[in-house]
Amino acid sequence: MPLVIPGPDRFGDVAAAVALVVTTALLAVGAAAVFPFEMNTVVSLSGVIA
Repeated sequence: MPLVIPGPDRFGDVAAAVALVVTTALLAVGAAAVFPFEMNTVVSLSGVIA
């Protein structure tokens, strides 16, 4: 699926780039917030004594 960029409007390319950066940042922050809890759950469910 190709990257869809709006037409040559005044702010089309800028709006697409900003949306991409904001979405990437939101996913990175969400992953960083969830990762410690997720790994704790995986370790506790594995039965390994840590």
